[in-house]
This record gives sequence, C-alpha cells and structure tokens, in this order.
Amino acid sequence: IIKDIRRTVGTHWVSEMTNFNQKTVAVTFLLFISVIAPTLTFGAVYGKTTGNRIGAVETILATSWIGVAYSLIGGMPLCVIGSTGPVLMFTKAIVNIANSVDVPFLTFNAWVSLWLFVYCLVAGFFDLTRIVRLATRFTDEIFAFLIVTIFVFDAVGDPFSDVGILRYFDPNHKSHSEYKDDDTYNYVEVALLSTLL
Repeated sequence: IIKDIRRTVGTHWVSEMTNFNQKTVAVTFLLFISVIAPTLTFGAVYGKTTGNRIGAVETILATSWIGVAYSLIGGMPLCVIGSTGPVLMFTKAIVNIANSVDVPFLTFNAWVSLWLFVYCLVAGFFDLTRIVRLATRFTDEIFAFLIVTIFVFDAVGDPFSDVGILRYFDPNHKSHSEYKDDDTYNYVEVALLSTLL
C-alpha cells in the first residue's frame, strides 16, 4: 500500500492535479453527467430497499467523496465510481438479515462495512489482487448471470405475494376487484397481457 501511494501520489499526482485546461473541464462534465443518472437511479432503489435509510442523497454523497478520494489516492482520475447491482443486492441481503435478527440496519451495515474494510486492507497488504488474473471470462459471465437472475426474480416476484408481475394471476388480487361484476373481464387475460408488457 505504501509503495502504491509513493508511486502515484509521489510522482504524477501533482502534474495531474495542476493540469487544468479545456480537456479536463470537458472530461469532468462528461463524468459528472455519466455518473449522476445511475447514482440517482440506484439511490431511489436503495431508498425503496432500505426503507429510506439510504437514499438518493446518501448515494450521491458517497459516490462523490469516494470518487474524489479514489482519484486522488489511486492515481486514476478517470475511473468511474458508483453504485452497482451486486452492491445493491448485497445491501438488500444485509437489510433482510438485519430485519430477521431484529437489529438496526444502519448499525449492522456499519459493522459489515468495517469488516469489509479490514478484509480489503489484508488483501492490499498481501497483494491478493494478483489472483484476479486467474479469473476467466467464464467467471465474469457466471457472475453477470447471477446478478441478472436476481434482478429478474425480484421483478417477477412470488405468485403468492402482493408484488411482482405474477401477482395479477391471483384471482383475488385487489387489482381485479373493481371489475368483478363485469362479465367480459377475464383476470387471466389481464395477467398474461401484464406479463408480456
């Protein structure tokens, strides 16, 4: 870690930070525009997932200060930092665990983050990132398939719950109640059309 800091902060960091011209301003605005939209989107999903304990404002603040810190320390000012699907699913799992064991989510999340920080320090100390070269494209595709599967199952939902696409297949769902006296209304047709759309 110390060698990395000396190699980045001690060498080209000063020239990168003092290189203020038209190109750096354009790249700054490009990164801002390309990062703010997914940050707001993920912030809204975080708010829904965590009961507004983590929302759009917190996501914007976290993305901005982590992006600045990583750019200054990591020596890569063009690296895009932001929320991702795996982190969102991990946060959702933390919310579910915290609710099931009846502990406050933010406290539980802080302890998980602290342990993750310790693991990252150990990985940096022993230079465990060199193992990444052993990962193949197959590993990447399996991980991407896992994330896609989680999002699809989350959208489809459980047929016995009030959320998800499959909720319309329940004949007693509240969306069918206002049409119960209509003889031309068929809830299966509506459910199939809703699923296709």
